[in-house]
Amino acid sequence: MSDDKTEEPTARKVEKALEQGDVAQSNELSSGLQVIALAAALSALAGPLLGGLALSLKRSFTHALPAAPGSLGSPESVAAYVTGVCAAGFAAALPLLAALAAAALLANVLHHRPVWAPGKIAPKGQRFDPRQNLKKAFSAEGATRLGMTLLKLAAAAAIVAVMLLHMSPLRSAPHDGLGPGLAQVGGVVQSLLFGTGVVLLALGAADLFLAHKRHHEQLRMTKQEVRDEHKEDDGDPYVKGRRRQLQREARRNAGMLEKVAEADVVITNPTHYAVALRYDRAHMAAPQLLAKGVDHLAAQIRERARKEGVVLLANPPLTRLIYRTVKVGAAIPLDLYEAVAEILAFVYRLQGVAPTPPRGEA
Repeated sequence: MSDDKTEEPTARKVEKALEQGDVAQSNELSSGLQVIALAAALSALAGPLLGGLALSLKRSFTHALPAAPGSLGSPESVAAYVTGVCAAGFAAALPLLAALAAAALLANVLHHRPVWAPGKIAPKGQRFDPRQNLKKAFSAEGATRLGMTLLKLAAAAAIVAVMLLHMSPLRSAPHDGLGPGLAQVGGVVQSLLFGTGVVLLALGAADLFLAHKRHHEQLRMTKQEVRDEHKEDDGDPYVKGRRRQLQREARRNAGMLEKVAEADVVITNPTHYAVALRYDRAHMAAPQLLAKGVDHLAAQIRERARKEGVVLLANPPLTRLIYRTVKVGAAIPLDLYEAVAEILAFVYRLQGVAPTPPRGEA
């Protein structure tokens, strides 16, 4: 049937889906990363955080005690106690909140490249349509969500069982003092968080794999959709202009690469830039720039120079200056004569040829 989605999604459709925020993602994976980050932050900062929290609480409680036993503290002392407790709690929670924010950002990057899609969070009427929600609940995605929920419930039951096993050491916490008691509680919490995070990460990895498969199937196209997209691309003036520009650049680059064989030297950055120079004292007043390139084209120039036996020399400042100021086919300007003459003289010495500096240096 013509409506069957048998074709792979094109790059254009994938990019459009990404711009609209339509991407494969797993809430379990994000939650797992955040829980692991929280547990790691607690493990690394538990001592300073708990010690500072205990000290702050003790100081606040001491300042809030009434002067006479059995009497209530003044409103000022109670307010000071509440303020101290809130400040201590906020100071202790700030590094943990930073760890959670960093984990959330990392999870977003792992799912897809950063993209701004405000339409994804805008209210839509179909989200509140009972028929659509019922249809989604009985779909393959709904079955996957149900399975994930059941697995999370099973994991939660296992975590509760582990927590009950760790309850006995906590019974002595009230008799050990505030600091040691908080340390014992923190240790149990860390263990539970690590266990929860590992379970969520495992579930999230499986969920993300299935989400990618579902998302890919949703993006598949019919043959007619592919044909329509090709027609749009062929009729788009921007696409046509861009294609012609790329073709011109390809022809120009091919011509430059042919000229590299005639060069006396190729000066490099050594990885990002490359320029090819030629000097014929009998016919040129100054050295000529035969080819120049950056990144991929520079690599092609270097490879062609090696193939043709042209000398390669690294001089980053001069290479960048020639690349930015001299056009292909133009002569080297007067202010660069001295630097270029030194390089040519070195090349000639390597080749056993008598140095012949540019006429401007004579």
